[in-house]
Amino acid sequence: FIGTFRHPLQVAHSICKREGFAHDESRALSLWDTYNSILISKVDKYPIPLISFDLSPTEYQKKLKRIARLLRLPTPDSIDFYDETLISNNYPEIRSNNQKHNKTEENHTHLYTKMLKQQFL
Repeated sequence: FIGTFRHPLQVAHSICKREGFAHDESRALSLWDTYNSILISKVDKYPIPLISFDLSPTEYQKKLKRIARLLRLPTPDSIDFYDETLISNNYPEIRSNNQKHNKTEENHTHLYTKMLKQQFL
């Protein structure tokens, strides 16, 4: 397994847009928290590498290839499943600095920071 995570606000905005939560960011952040709490509990228990989806496409694919090689999985020359057009909430300030947080996401800072620290380098 390889665990992929994304910035809580990016996920919340995407969920609100897709599911029609209409500005119910707290509900969307709760879903992010539930999913990622489960993911991090598995990462703490098993050797599952984490990778941040907030990386540039090039960096994401480089890390994914390195992880695949370490797991002795086939590594194609090109990983073409990554489609940046599917990212409807691509905030440059989040992409450029994963450590930025605001009051809306303070409750999720601990988990997100833990995931950043545990991600595959």
